[in-house]
Amino acid sequence: MNFFLKTVVLILSSAAVFFVSCAADETNDNREILTQDAGGADIAENAAQKLLPDLPEADYNGDVFTFLVREYDTNGYWGSYEIYAEEENGDSINDAVYQRNRAVEAKLNINIQEIRGDVVGLAKKSINANDAAYDCIMPSLMSAGSMAGSGYLVSFDRLPHIDLEKPWWDKNTKNMTIGGRLFFTVGDLCIMDKDSIFIVMFNKTVAKNSGAEDLYGLVRENKWTLDKFHSVIKETAKDLNGDGKLGFDDLAGLVSSDYGINIFYYNSGETVTLKDENDYPYFTPPSERGILAAEKAYAIICDKSASVLASDLQSGGISNPWTDGINKMFQEDRALFFVAQVTFIHRTRTMESDFGILPSPKLDETQDKYYTSINPGVSNCIAVPVTANDTKKTSAVLEALSAESKYTLIPAYYDITITNKMIRDEESAEMLDLILSSRIFDLGYIFNWGDLGNVPLSLFPNGGNFVSTYEKREPKAISEMEKTIEAFKNLEN
Repeated sequence: MNFFLKTVVLILSSAAVFFVSCAADETNDNREILTQDAGGADIAENAAQKLLPDLPEADYNGDVFTFLVREYDTNGYWGSYEIYAEEENGDSINDAVYQRNRAVEAKLNINIQEIRGDVVGLAKKSINANDAAYDCIMPSLMSAGSMAGSGYLVSFDRLPHIDLEKPWWDKNTKNMTIGGRLFFTVGDLCIMDKDSIFIVMFNKTVAKNSGAEDLYGLVRENKWTLDKFHSVIKETAKDLNGDGKLGFDDLAGLVSSDYGINIFYYNSGETVTLKDENDYPYFTPPSERGILAAEKAYAIICDKSASVLASDLQSGGISNPWTDGINKMFQEDRALFFVAQVTFIHRTRTMESDFGILPSPKLDETQDKYYTSINPGVSNCIAVPVTANDTKKTSAVLEALSAESKYTLIPAYYDITITNKMIRDEESAEMLDLILSSRIFDLGYIFNWGDLGNVPLSLFPNGGNFVSTYEKREPKAISEMEKTIEAFKNLEN
């Protein structure tokens, strides 16, 4: 077992103890519920004695079990690659998927297939036609929230063979419930929820040439804050071509997109909603801390003396500002930091300079932990359509596949693909463990009632009043949230 897998074991098994502090006020206590608890995952122990799902003996007579999954977008960034493999081809994840499926198919006498396309559109069409075309669908988290409120999905308490306490299910289901009901979740069967988390990549060549201090040390010493981050990017940036502005041919302290405002805001620990004693969400008005986080996030992203954004490059004539713009600047040693999602690591295989991985900075040194937001618009999840009539079969297959994924897909994803092929130092593996242990699944942002989740982003590009923008959107958000809650209360599925 290599360094990374050992580290995953230690971090995940102790995450609840190591990363969760006892905050003094109710807000922090509630906020802890929003963070992933991966404490049940003990890969080392189970490698010797595999934990098996508690399933009855079953023979499904070769029935086809069909997943509806997302096809890749036009840029090839987001699409399902964790459900189906036609044959083994030497790729670690492909082969893990193939082996997992064959094992479950043999165990349950089932035939696993997938259909790729517009998950929401195809699923709604099938459900409205009551044709039972799909046994499981994998929409984005944000889409799943909308579908659940409209009565398209089955509540997990109606799926008898799924045990959400098992380590192959994400323990953050506590926050994705409304009134105790859960209609979609994530776990070891998913990969895009991991690909979608935001990280800070840094170019080691640029860091060395610019005299940047020990960045890993700043994280460990609790000094990796937004103020420190801003000062480092300002010290690094240089107008190399002398045209008086920072652009593609210069050295940027940071390359990102305007969405970075949301990233830095939510990674400071702020959330759209909290939960009451009956497990219903409620909005939390902007606090002084939240206002400060929004101001600092805006200042960093909109600092044209230090940051180059994808939108800047696109307006300057680069049609694909990600692949041909900020990603290229980072790989060609013209940017110190690149705020991106884990999936972008896949696009650095040919990068000559080494890079490292860091968590998003804290707001300040008093913040209890590093937080890591996901993008609910791209992260996929597991959901069961109401037309999947045989809930015993559906739940048995999903439980079996999820359990088997813990020992096939997840080791391939973490240990082989990410570490051995892409992450180039042990410190980055350590940082990635920290990042994965501190993910935030904010119910208010997943449902994004009244677009309240994008209030920080609304400051771009011209600034504005964070509080007044929140107050303008809040009535609509409250109305939409109340409708969702009422819908959940009335759902029978």
